[in-house]
Amino acid sequence: MKNLFWTHIIPAITVYRPSLLKPLWKFIYQRSASFKFPFLNLGYYPTNTEISVLDLHQDDEIFRPHIQLYHHIVTTIDIINKDVLEVGCGMGGGASFIMRYLEPKSVTAVDISKASIDYCNKEYSKINSLTFKQADAERLPFNQGSFDVVLNIESSHCYPSLQNFIQSVYKILHPGGYFLHADTFLDANKLHGKNQRKISKISSSRSYNSFKTLCKQSGFEIRQTEDITDNVLLSLGKRKLKIKLLSIDYTKALTKNINLLLFLILGDWNAPKDTIIYNGLKERVIEYYMTLYQKPIVSYEDEKFG
Repeated sequence: MKNLFWTHIIPAITVYRPSLLKPLWKFIYQRSASFKFPFLNLGYYPTNTEISVLDLHQDDEIFRPHIQLYHHIVTTIDIINKDVLEVGCGMGGGASFIMRYLEPKSVTAVDISKASIDYCNKEYSKINSLTFKQADAERLPFNQGSFDVVLNIESSHCYPSLQNFIQSVYKILHPGGYFLHADTFLDANKLHGKNQRKISKISSSRSYNSFKTLCKQSGFEIRQTEDITDNVLLSLGKRKLKIKLLSIDYTKALTKNINLLLFLILGDWNAPKDTIIYNGLKERVIEYYMTLYQKPIVSYEDEKFG
């Protein structure tokens, strides 16, 4: 069933009925809030040529791969005393890490799942200057120029209209503000088999190059790009230890709070070895990119009419 979800259901919806993506993922993440698991990202591990300098509190150590993904992406820039927005915050673990470790002025985190936001408001209520709000990524409910930094990690693949999302991000950033983005992208040129044609349609409209093009068309300038596929694979190699350490919590979630079908779906996204996502990353049919975009200090509109 989980193979069918990733190889047929998601490709078919993305190609033929993209408007259904939002309610589908909203339903999944509403239900997955029952896990009360602070991170759903694939994680990041340094390669042998890198040195991990991230010191974590003992309670955070169990989530090291997931936290390292946030740390690697966010520390691309200096966010000290900056107003930060995370779009697609999930269960809030990343926003909490940023506020506790990286010294921004404030962190606002939004997600389409009310269940996730309700959990975050209760779980992180004692952390100053950290707020959570339910919101649609394609219609962010903030004034123009409200934030210095907007962060989006492993969430944009759920949005029906990437153009609406990117334009909304551009609007709410200060001139000179940064958009930090990271997600998986398909490369259909490396696919083989009967599903290649359908997924090729996704790849052409949702490829890394097409995402960058949408950002440039919205006015963003690209400051840095990085392929971190190998680092994500290293993280997934550590996943077995994490699951053992959390086995009691997972058992409770399975038996009391979540149905088996949803577990199978999210279990594959959790990407232990020999799953579709793990093998896709290994064969580079799926690639993982992080990119730093900047809103110009002088916008295109200012240049045109100024």
